[in-house]
Amino acid sequence: MNTVSEADKHRVRRTALGVLSASAAAGAGCLGWALQEAHRYTLRERVLVLPQVAGMAGELRILHLSDMHLLRRHRAKQQFLSDLAQRCRPDLVVLTGDHLSEAGAVGPLLDALAPLADIPGLFVYGSNDYFAPVLKNPLRYVAPGLFSPLVEKGEPNLPWDEMTAGLESFGWIDLNNRRALLHAAAWDIHAVGMDDPHIGRARMPRPDEATDTVESAAALDASASTEREPRTNAGRGYLRLGVVHAPYRAALNALMNDGAALTLAGHTHGGQLAVPGFGALTTNCDLPLRYDSGLFDWPCGEDIGAGRHAGSDLDAGGDPAAERLPLRGDGVRVLRGGMAVNVSAGLGTSPYTPVRFLRPPEAILLRVRGGAD
Repeated sequence: MNTVSEADKHRVRRTALGVLSASAAAGAGCLGWALQEAHRYTLRERVLVLPQVAGMAGELRILHLSDMHLLRRHRAKQQFLSDLAQRCRPDLVVLTGDHLSEAGAVGPLLDALAPLADIPGLFVYGSNDYFAPVLKNPLRYVAPGLFSPLVEKGEPNLPWDEMTAGLESFGWIDLNNRRALLHAAAWDIHAVGMDDPHIGRARMPRPDEATDTVESAAALDASASTEREPRTNAGRGYLRLGVVHAPYRAALNALMNDGAALTLAGHTHGGQLAVPGFGALTTNCDLPLRYDSGLFDWPCGEDIGAGRHAGSDLDAGGDPAAERLPLRGDGVRVLRGGMAVNVSAGLGTSPYTPVRFLRPPEAILLRVRGGAD
């Protein structure tokens, strides 16, 4: 009968304790990094080339901000936002929702954005512009099928109306379930926005529902059809722009079918936590995991159907599978058909999960260019 010596038992215990200690240290290190990364604010710079727009229009510089989830104590984030006007010099500012995490943050939000106030702007809302964050089971995000759909009940408890008045005082346009026609740089923009699909507030506005109008919709669309033909007005570009908080497939399809060449969205936080070698564990909507954030063509992946041009996922000589992956860092993307989508990983988190891993908070400067002179 074999017996285990006291020395062997001691060795096993020591090894087990070593493994546990190393695991605890690694876990603590990852947690510490994730807590720090949530405040590592990053400015992305991407170039989107639209071949259907005449190149003589020049460049349209869009500053895309999303999911700020601002608290009064977020001084570094507020300073980051205030500095963007000088760093980016945008022609257009677009906010895609979830600006707040507490009622008292409206004033700090408006103060932080004030340097951008003289620039044309558009905004839509997410759930955390109406309802304050609450503690939720994290499994709801990685296994949503196990839980009932998210339904916000009762009256909003965040001062969204006060925030709306403040943003509109900048001259920015409330695009929630609305359309707008505006000029920015050398571009005429027909923008259509939707309120948050994640909580059932989205509605596609009718074609005649232009609110802030610089010229009649009929006059503006006469030179640029919903099929995105080049605008004939020499020296100017034309962009049909979609804006929505949560990039559900139905919302993206509705905006694409409306004629949008580009849609801006947020909501996903890029999954917030990514696993090395795998990626995000959730998009918090019905997008595939690999589309948790970034600039990509729509339809994508399994959504590509007969309506998409054969080979339209490709840059010249490119690989279809590679081209369908989002551009998450800096770089250039050429739209080859369908609609371009820019999903921001956002600048904040819920106050109950203040961590990020391999998905740092971001603002995005999207430089839109025409493709031919």
